[in-house]
Amino acid sequence: METKREVLTYSLLVHGIFGRNRRVKRELFILAKHQAEPLTMEQLMPLMRAKLAVIKLKPGGAFHVREQPMTLEVREMGERTYTVESFMCFSDKTMYEEETT
Repeated sequence: METKREVLTYSLLVHGIFGRNRRVKRELFILAKHQAEPLTMEQLMPLMRAKLAVIKLKPGGAFHVREQPMTLEVREMGERTYTVESFMCFSDKTMYEEETT
């Protein structure tokens, strides 16, 4: 049996100085995965602020919240279940961006 669903994944892309090494770096954090319904920025804002508080982004950094449409394909073969995520490159949409001061 095979089923396909269109889902959305929301991520936080951070560029700046943060973390243990305190070096300029770029990292992607998943805020919400496999959402059937679109989330608003009001729903994503607490998740974003919590992640930024944990990583302690220094002034001069920047972050973006992005929405990525995906196709989730679930295949059942015998006793095993396989899940495949597929997406189109450059299909993500920037929902929010900010620079820290």
